[in-house]
Amino acid sequence: MGSAARLSAPGALVLWAALGAAGPPFWGLVNAAWSLCAVGKRQSPVDVELKRVLYDPFLPPLRLSTGGEKVQLIHFNQELYGNLSAASRGPNGLAILSLFVNTSTQVAGSSNPFLSRLLNRDTITRISYKNDAYFLQDLSLELLFPESFGFITYQGSLSTPPCSETVTWILIDRALNITSLQMHSLRLLSQNPPSQIFQSLSGNGRPLQPLAHRALRGNRDPRHPERRCRGPNYRLHGLTSRDTPSPVDPDTVEVLMTFEPDPADLALSSIPGHETFDPRRHRFSEEELKPQPIMKKARKIQVPEEQKDEKYWSRRYKNNEAAKRSRDARRLKENQISVRAAFLEKENALLRQEVVAVRQELSHYRAVLSRYQAQHGAL
Repeated sequence: MGSAARLSAPGALVLWAALGAAGPPFWGLVNAAWSLCAVGKRQSPVDVELKRVLYDPFLPPLRLSTGGEKVQLIHFNQELYGNLSAASRGPNGLAILSLFVNTSTQVAGSSNPFLSRLLNRDTITRISYKNDAYFLQDLSLELLFPESFGFITYQGSLSTPPCSETVTWILIDRALNITSLQMHSLRLLSQNPPSQIFQSLSGNGRPLQPLAHRALRGNRDPRHPERRCRGPNYRLHGLTSRDTPSPVDPDTVEVLMTFEPDPADLALSSIPGHETFDPRRHRFSEEELKPQPIMKKARKIQVPEEQKDEKYWSRRYKNNEAAKRSRDARRLKENQISVRAAFLEKENALLRQEVVAVRQELSHYRAVLSRYQAQHGAL
């Protein structure tokens, strides 16, 4: 933020609070221009369930740059739009960077250093009402972000009217720390000027919206959770980089889903004394998956009793043992294929849902590209 930052009392949410009893559920009814708040299919915020987050190896690192005098947490697509207002109305127009906060009863020294400076008593008491302002010297926005982090992204909307569905949400997965005292000081801020009735800043969040068929994508490989984006040396345009991503081995891509086969089925699919069969990892060769012909039973040859000597019984015993081993191996292979097929059926169903979501996003991006090329010519 340069050498000085202008801190203002919040006023953007006053309009929504002024609706009183109407509130978020009625935004789409009180103003025709806000209809998406009621009928939109890609509304925000959403409940981010980690089990639904899909690892996307093609997501580049999120890069945050605090160079220059100003850094916004709401960004607009400068390649398609000339200003924030136009971007908020057009497809793929906005990117909102969201940071989570953990509240604790610990002392202020354990909280985020940026928030500690911002929310100390000397500062916060100077902006108690709407339109109050105070300049802070040497406040670096770099301190707001964790040293390392991953992120989750999805397509959504503005969380206040007109609820335009033009936003790429970017959620930092490492929460900031804030003390309960600091949170309480935020709740003492008024959305109104001193001449009006005090109205606390608290309780102004929009309820969670349905995720529906949207994809939650993350850049954190569940097999390598220690790999994270590093600090403020990265720049936000990483998500829109045109660099060709590195090739990815399809066998290394894991679809995150819950699959819990019956332990009895796993036991029947595993070789006694060896590792338990893993239907997620096991691969069969083409030869193993070839259909097997039905073998006709050989015609029995009757052996006279007087010829059933010791050699005959030894040969018969060996043949029976070999036939049993063959049957057991065939049954083991059939059990393994059955359990593996059950896993692949569930994985395939999930992948079909992802394909639907990807096709919807592709259609959306094609429309954006078509509009861009119509205005600026072919790329």
